[in-house]
Amino acid sequence: MPARTARTTSAPSSPTVPAHRVTADVPSRLGAPSPAPVPEHATPESCDAQFELIGEIVSDLRESVLATRESSDANMRAELEQQCTVLMARLRGAQKRALLGLHHLREMTKARGVDADPSRVRCATSAYELVHHRAQIKAQEDYEDSSKNAKLGLDLMDLKDFESDAKSRGIKVRVRGADEHELTLRRLEHELLVRKEMEAEAKALEVELSELKSEVARKRQLIVGGAVRDSMEALRRAAEPLRRKFDLPYTTTQKVDEKVELFPVPLYVLYAQLKHVQQAYEEDISVEVVGRVEDARAMKKRVANEEDVEEDTETHNRRHGNKRRRGHQGRKQETSSVYDEFPLRVVLGISGIEITFSYLVRLHVVVSHCKQKRDLLINLFPDDDGTTMPNNASASTVPSDFTFDFSCTSGEARPFMWAQHLAGLSFLPPLPRTVTEDETQKIIEKADALRVVHTLKAKISSGR
Repeated sequence: MPARTARTTSAPSSPTVPAHRVTADVPSRLGAPSPAPVPEHATPESCDAQFELIGEIVSDLRESVLATRESSDANMRAELEQQCTVLMARLRGAQKRALLGLHHLREMTKARGVDADPSRVRCATSAYELVHHRAQIKAQEDYEDSSKNAKLGLDLMDLKDFESDAKSRGIKVRVRGADEHELTLRRLEHELLVRKEMEAEAKALEVELSELKSEVARKRQLIVGGAVRDSMEALRRAAEPLRRKFDLPYTTTQKVDEKVELFPVPLYVLYAQLKHVQQAYEEDISVEVVGRVEDARAMKKRVANEEDVEEDTETHNRRHGNKRRRGHQGRKQETSSVYDEFPLRVVLGISGIEITFSYLVRLHVVVSHCKQKRDLLINLFPDDDGTTMPNNASASTVPSDFTFDFSCTSGEARPFMWAQHLAGLSFLPPLPRTVTEDETQKIIEKADALRVVHTLKAKISSGR
């Protein structure tokens, strides 16, 4: 067996536990007493010493196993194997004692914790009560500092105001030799007197308010249900011819006027033509404006922004010598935007039949449809069924293969030529031609709103 050098161990963590090994060899230490032979005697220091002993035994066992593997002598190997067996038994005993000691310490810790719980609860309760009492003391100090009259339970008039008001009433404020209590009583008497006066004033104001409400109700009844309403009605009827002559709007027509101001030019002309026929010739028709004002304002703002962007782009291209792109990239890609309608519409009512006029912003045409009779407007005038596109200039804003599809519009509205004339729209033909005076007179004659109304009435009457 090769000679082994002696090893020293570290000093134990507690001076009460003896060192297990100093300079002795392993065989001389095997019979050494255990640091904690009885679990009840276990302490944290003895458990630490026990684990140190386990570490030493494991180290010795590793050395013995290594020496057994390297030894070639049978007698020596048998002696080393016996030594390994003894070390294993020693290791099991040390582990068992260490586990029993740890278990005993854990149980003792739990028992000590149970004993310490009431003290811990009392300590937490005392801390909470201490914080609570400090907060109460601080709140009381703040309250007393905020008002000198805190102990009275009510807010009295300021001392300076009390002195000035009491002198004006002839009340003695301070008496020679009077203490703080006497001053407080005088202030309370003054406060009672002032509050009685305020209560009497409040009751007088309530009576006055009731009388005013009765007076208002009487005057309202006189205006609403009395002679004033009849006089106003007679005045309105007398002013009706003057209003028609100057077309002065009533309050009830202000909302309509706000919508009309938002009209694009074609819809405005169409609305004005129909309105003039209604007022000048006293035709039995109705002309109304439908749609949301907010949507109309938003669309006008959006179109104006798009025009500004296009103008800026063209200016930039001219400055830098860029050529304008043509083809499909320069046109609107979305087909749905081609049929965008202006949110406001004009509705013409004739004998219970409603004809709606809309304006297509992209195509720059006016379309119309009749909800009750879809074929009423078709061929209202000869050779005008609304299937052809009246505005040839719209080809620059739509694809080359575009054809007008009236099913994409609301109510399947069509761009009739008479509707364009009614809206003041006159489009150039695709080919140049010489316009004579007779043709000019014909164009003027076509823009005849009265003729359109009479033709519609005749067709509606004949269809019944």
